[in-house]
Amino acid sequence: MSAAIGAAALASAGLLAKRGRPFRSYSMFIYFAIMEFLQLAQYSVAGQCDSRINQALTWAAYIHVAFQPLVVNFYFLWGQRNPHPEVGSFVMKLCLAAAVLMLMRTPVLPLALLGDWLHTYFPDIPTSDTYGKHCHYLEAFCGERACSFKGGAWGHISWSIPLAPTTYFLPSSFIHFFMFFVPTLTAGDNVKRLLMIATVFIGPLACMAIAAQDMSTYVFEWATIWCFFAAVQSFWAILVELYFYKKRFIAADAEEMAQVGKWAKHSRVNAAAAAAAAGMAAAGGKQGAPTVTAAVCVTASSRKLD
Repeated sequence: MSAAIGAAALASAGLLAKRGRPFRSYSMFIYFAIMEFLQLAQYSVAGQCDSRINQALTWAAYIHVAFQPLVVNFYFLWGQRNPHPEVGSFVMKLCLAAAVLMLMRTPVLPLALLGDWLHTYFPDIPTSDTYGKHCHYLEAFCGERACSFKGGAWGHISWSIPLAPTTYFLPSSFIHFFMFFVPTLTAGDNVKRLLMIATVFIGPLACMAIAAQDMSTYVFEWATIWCFFAAVQSFWAILVELYFYKKRFIAADAEEMAQVGKWAKHSRVNAAAAAAAAGMAAAGGKQGAPTVTAAVCVTASSRKLD
């Protein structure tokens, strides 16, 4: 199943690229297809916890999870459709910071090497012997060693990862939830908000309910089931883009972007309008400044209204 979903996701990305859609429109397909192929590889070494391949694939999966909010917000908030492009840029930076904080809870970053020394002066920095041994209540993935194994309600792949305890400097998995959902819920349009609300129920909540059938593997399994669903959920966003925004997006969203005030210089729609106006002036034409509709036509003709 992982192979089929991964292949379908890549095929969809290829189709969108062939149709001239911008990278943002199909980046989620590519990213979550990578996760499906990662899980497919993990099944071949599942339960072999002493295997370096197993451990490497487990760490690769966690790194993938850490950067998921970046990819999701890149789709929903980056680019032309956002009336305030600087918001998308700021959210991207926050997502990168969140990913680094998630990775700092693993023993693969320098913090683990310096932790024992730093702990003497700053007790909130964990020591190397605390990784995986002080997991807080139902902490996703947290276990004593890095390992991918099968188990739980569905026999789905599960991940155990030795995470440092949460402190003032190191956040829990809540940071993933916050950066995954909150930016779009607060800065996206109503359609994007509805998509995100639906994803909360069909994503983490549904996967938690499935994994809860076996609480012995619950913390290791529910997030991996969500990764399995995520590639399918990406289709929803693309369908909305191709159909819901097909007519409304070019006119209404562009008109909104033309009214962004002091951020107008970031809008390619306004840039197109300015270029058209300059061209008319240079030609000695008597036409007035181009309207939003004219700007949209100029931009849409270049297939970059995204």
